[in-house]
Formats: sequence, C-alpha cells, structure tokens
Amino acid sequence: MKRHILSSIIILILICFSLSAQNKDITLSQTNKSGIYNKGQIIKVTAFTGNQKGDTLHITVFKNNNKLLEKKAFIIDKDSLAVYEGLCEDPCSIIVESSTKKGNASLGMLVDPEKLQPGAKIPEENALNYAKMGSLCFDLNAHGMLNGQPDSYYSDLENGELKNYWLQGLTSKDDLYFRGMYLRLLRTIDFLTKQPEWDGKRILVIGESQGGGQALVAAGLDHRVSAVVAIVPAMCDWIAPLSGRMGGWPQPFETDASREEMLKTLPYFDAANILKDSKAIIYTEIGLIDMTCPSTSVYAAVNQANGQKIIYTVPYRPHHQPEGALAKTWQETVYKPRELFIKNYLK
Repeated sequence: MKRHILSSIIILILICFSLSAQNKDITLSQTNKSGIYNKGQIIKVTAFTGNQKGDTLHITVFKNNNKLLEKKAFIIDKDSLAVYEGLCEDPCSIIVESSTKKGNASLGMLVDPEKLQPGAKIPEENALNYAKMGSLCFDLNAHGMLNGQPDSYYSDLENGELKNYWLQGLTSKDDLYFRGMYLRLLRTIDFLTKQPEWDGKRILVIGESQGGGQALVAAGLDHRVSAVVAIVPAMCDWIAPLSGRMGGWPQPFETDASREEMLKTLPYFDAANILKDSKAIIYTEIGLIDMTCPSTSVYAAVNQANGQKIIYTVPYRPHHQPEGALAKTWQETVYKPRELFIKNYLK
C-alpha cells in the first residue's frame, strides 16, 4: 500500500513540474495545441506577454533544433503578438524561443513526425544475417585496428602507418604488409575452429575486393576452409606483367621497386600461387571491365585450385557495383545467385 502511495506522489510531482514549464510572464500559444502538423499546414504562434508594454520581446525560431529560421524582436505594444507564421514541406521539428527582461518561454511542434526516418540507412551487417541462419560468424577487421573510434583515429592511421600500406615491404618477405593481414586471417580461423559450436566440417570465407583476395588466400593457406565467396578479388597474379598482362590490385609489380627483389618476395603472397591445390569450393564474381582487379588476374588465380568452381562473369561490371539501370540487372543476375549459394551452403 505504501508503495502505491509513493508512486502516486512521484507522478504528481512530475506533473506539477511540467505544468510550470512556461514562464508566468510569457505564454506562447500555437494553432494546434497538440503541436503536431501536416506537411504544408500553416503554423501560427502567438505570444501573450501580460503587463510588459514597452519592453522588447525577442523571438528565435529553429528548425530541427539547430537550423536558425528566424531571429527578430518586437516592441510590446499590446497583450498578445503574432510572433511566427510558417509552414514546412518536409518532416521536421520547429522550436520557438521567446524572451523579455522578465523571463523566457519556449514552444515546440512537429511536422509529419510519422514520416521521420534515420539520417543513415541500417548498415548491411552480413555477419549478423548469417549468424541468424545458425552460423558461427566473425567479421574480420583486415588491419587489426580498433572499431568505433573517433574520425581522428582513422585519419591519423590513413596519414600515418597505413598510408599507402599496400606498398609497404614489397621487397621483403618479413616486411610485406599483407603478411600480417594473412596471419591475422589464419588466427581468426584458429579461434573459430576452437569454438564448440563449429560443426567440424564447414568454414566459409566471404570477401570483396581486398577481402575477396583474403578469401582466396584463406582457401589456399588453410585446408580447413571448405568454401569461399570471392567478389572481384584482389591480390591475384601480381607478376602478370611478365606475361604481358595487368596484375591484380595493388599492382605491386608495376611500381618503381626493384623487380629483382620483388620476384623474391611477391610470389609467396600472391593468391594465384597460394591457391595451388586448394580443394575448397570457389564461388567468384569477375567484372570484365574491372581495371582494379582485372578478369585475367582472377582467372589465373582460380585456375590453380582443384576444387569445384562457380564463376560469374559480369560483362558490364567495373570494380564497383554498377549504378542506374544496370544495378537492377546486377541484383537479379548476380546478387541473388550469390545469396542463394551462401544460404544453401549454410543449411
């Protein structure tokens, strides 16, 4: 019984505070007492100032809390003044702030609030989607950096130790940047396979571009990897210029570094060599106008594997996904088959 009484007292206190929010010397009133308006509906706000004639009433109007719409002042010559009139054509909030020497008051309103949407789309968290299918998932950060940090953290990395990372150590098997990336990948597989949820049979590695190259490398370095989905994969056939072709990203053999020294280093880290004798199922997408990860470089790598190969060649695709009318075609002919393969493999 005492608990119910205490709860009632707290509620009453809160109500009292909310009723006294408006300053007793200024009262703002709007067209719609609920504060909710439709797009294009006129909003009118009136200020009741009481006995303050001759004083100055300052009005500031904000849209979406921080965009200044109006800032003006009135000399109070009567008890009520029309201080704001407007309309909005998009979902938003409006706040009217008023002040005199004796006090201040504010009033808020919303336009089409049911149509308000987040500023950013929900990220496509593929790992979460696959986890919902009953899989043990791990979304690997290729560089081993921290996630969820301020922008300055990533800017410092881009301008510091990760600046042109793909060119680091091209002439040294110990210092090549991708060595650490590959080792990080293997340690991730070690971690996952120690989990009791693993079925002991299937490991699927999925990646695009640099991640696609990592997926192929995983299949070549670790025979526990049973399947990969490699989307326009990088790191393939780096020494292709010796055969008159363009190598895969990051085209290290086309740099100014010593070719003689690179020939002693790069073949050990090239997916085209690492994939040799892999028995994993390889599902790969190849863009035939891809100038970043040339189609020839991907085929040169995939041809070294001994397992089942499912290859989608996309004549109209550059390295990035196509836009406009072709995007819809790509969704139907490429994306859906890929997702169907993944879902069937995870059953």
